[in-house]
Amino acid sequence: MNTIAKQRIIGFVLLVVSSTAFAFNTMNDAVLMATKKFSSSQVKNLTINTSGGSIEVDGNGGSETTVEMHVRPNNNRNLSKSEIQEILDRDYEISIAQKGNTVEAFAKRKNQGNWRNALNISFRVKTGKNVASNLKTSGGSIHIANLDGHQNFKTSGGGLTVSNIRGNIDGQTSGGSIKANNLDGDIHLSTSGGSIRLDNLSGNIDVKTSGGSIKGDRIDGALHASTSGGSIDLGSLTCVLDASTSGGSVTASLMKLPGDVNLSTSAGSVNLTIPRNAAADLNLKGMRVNANNLNNFKGTNSKGKLIGSMNGGGKQISASTSAGSVNLRVN
Repeated sequence: MNTIAKQRIIGFVLLVVSSTAFAFNTMNDAVLMATKKFSSSQVKNLTINTSGGSIEVDGNGGSETTVEMHVRPNNNRNLSKSEIQEILDRDYEISIAQKGNTVEAFAKRKNQGNWRNALNISFRVKTGKNVASNLKTSGGSIHIANLDGHQNFKTSGGGLTVSNIRGNIDGQTSGGSIKANNLDGDIHLSTSGGSIRLDNLSGNIDVKTSGGSIKGDRIDGALHASTSGGSIDLGSLTCVLDASTSGGSVTASLMKLPGDVNLSTSAGSVNLTIPRNAAADLNLKGMRVNANNLNNFKGTNSKGKLIGSMNGGGKQISASTSAGSVNLRVN
């Protein structure tokens, strides 16, 4: 292998490593300015509010709850720790404290001032597993993992990463993508400006985006997924399903048919795979409907409309598109 090839491989490896590190640790280049510790046995709730940074919460903290405050100057300024502390004392109200069984942490500016002199103030928390949270930031991402309980979080300017949580989840972002995996509960996730990725979810699930695609795999329970500006691609499903988009194709593959299925798009095709032994009533509409080798099918398929039943009928399967074909396969 020549020298240039070796350099390219090394560069690629370094890029992958650095990207992975950033994905799991968003505060590496920030300055640790404060640390407080509490007994996890006394912490049942977590409330965090910051106006310009990210929030990370990990429920693998064991018997000790640790709250760290990390600060990064705006405008790529290079400030010393003492200079950062001077700005914090002058321009910000900061608190990290326990009130009853709730740990509260917040950072807010005393006045608006010059944004160039503002700071990005982030919080990283390691706590016990049985903790509910209420998290809010207007300028950063939120990472939350390894918790049991109700999790409520919102950001206006970053992505959401949610993993290994049992309990009800309400998450919202106005400016980033969403990644969710290993969740179980009533799950509500929405974004106005990014894609959504779902893996290994169970429960009543409602996801929505106004500007991106939705991809999912291994979903059980009931899923409602909608987007106004992208495709939907779902696989290995064992759930009741309602999926719609105004600007792309819809693809769904069901391993079981526990309930009704409703798929729709205004500007793409619909591709649906269901088990061969599924008992279903079919209502499929498109410019063309392709549905071959259906088991025990009774009905009609002509002029872009298929109506009938397979295997004696049962669950309702509806699929429609205004500008594409509907393709139904059995597996």
